[in-house]
Amino acid sequence: MDTKPDFPQNQHHIYLEFSQQLLRYSKNFEQEISHRFRKHFNQSFTRFDLLCQLAKGEDPWQAIGKVANQLLASNGNITKLVERMVAEDLLIRRSSRKDRRLTEISMTMKGKQLHSEMVDANAYWTQSLMDNCLPEDEVLQLNSLLSKANAP
Repeated sequence: MDTKPDFPQNQHHIYLEFSQQLLRYSKNFEQEISHRFRKHFNQSFTRFDLLCQLAKGEDPWQAIGKVANQLLASNGNITKLVERMVAEDLLIRRSSRKDRRLTEISMTMKGKQLHSEMVDANAYWTQSLMDNCLPEDEVLQLNSLLSKANAP
């Protein structure tokens, strides 16, 4: 990685400020949403993230390792997290039918219901947080720019 960018020294502050603003907002936003998930659902952001990864998969059964790699939040101890969610009847697990060495997980009906409720709440909370700082057209523009920046 080249550590000396090809732009003038006087522009460094723009990119430094941008990175700090983006990280600060992301951190504050995640903390606020996490707090609300705990308060209203007794669930963590990581649990919500895991349910979202399962919901967007084409196959209802997904390998734990694949899901862990897709998590936005920490995938620290996914095995313990999955065990607790299985015990709470939010997930079920099985050995992969294609490769017995792999373990797959899927949402139960209870997990699907919780996911649906959390998605609705997340959308409402996000809208209310964004309404406090940006008009809707700027939120759409920001979302478009972030999607572009996050594209592979």
